[in-house]
Amino acid sequence: SFTRRRAGKSNRSWKEMNKSFKTGVTPCETTSEELTLINKFTVKELTADEVFSFKVVLCDNEIDRDTERFDDEALKTIAELFVGVTGIFDHTPSAKHQSARIYAADFVEDSSKKTSYGATYKCVIARAYMPITDANKDLITEILAGIKKEVSVSCAVRGRTCSVCGADLPGIGCKHKKGEIYSGKKCHCVLSDVTDAYEWSFVAIPAQIKAGVTKSYEKEFYENMEDCIKSIKEGNA
Repeated sequence: SFTRRRAGKSNRSWKEMNKSFKTGVTPCETTSEELTLINKFTVKELTADEVFSFKVVLCDNEIDRDTERFDDEALKTIAELFVGVTGIFDHTPSAKHQSARIYAADFVEDSSKKTSYGATYKCVIARAYMPITDANKDLITEILAGIKKEVSVSCAVRGRTCSVCGADLPGIGCKHKKGEIYSGKKCHCVLSDVTDAYEWSFVAIPAQIKAGVTKSYEKEFYENMEDCIKSIKEGNA
């Protein structure tokens, strides 16, 4: 879903869009280095026993279900802009739906993978945290069980060009159609010039196929989650 607006006095339209993704949420080991990054966003210094942190693939350069993809510079900008951005549910803009916050993000290249159009696979992997509380217990359990794993990002994008001819979209001179095959390659919209980051959400059906929570984690660390919650509830943390 998206809306178009005018950016200042420019005639070029830009897009507030929700780009979704299916993959896994990966729990992180909350090391002292990770805590240092997390506590930049907290009022009270949190300890490892008070925090659940996880990795999440925000977006990548694969063609998504909307027949669109981010270019490399857009992904690099997203990695910068989404640090500090809150996570919610289904893009519902309400404080009561805030569930986690991103404390670090990286632009990552995987030379072992190729996109459907033959490019090296690239993505943005963020690290997010939430406090371990009774209120968050069910959500943490759902993340670890792989129930809550698909995510979607909401951001502002100025550039939208045709992958075949490079024309601005919508363009008067461009007659190519998204999804159609030209010279053996699928026509799609290339998204560039990301100008703002709004939020990221857990969703049921994402647009981007590989976005979500990644799966590897330290088993021993999370086996103690019940003890952590119990300790906080009893006021011993």
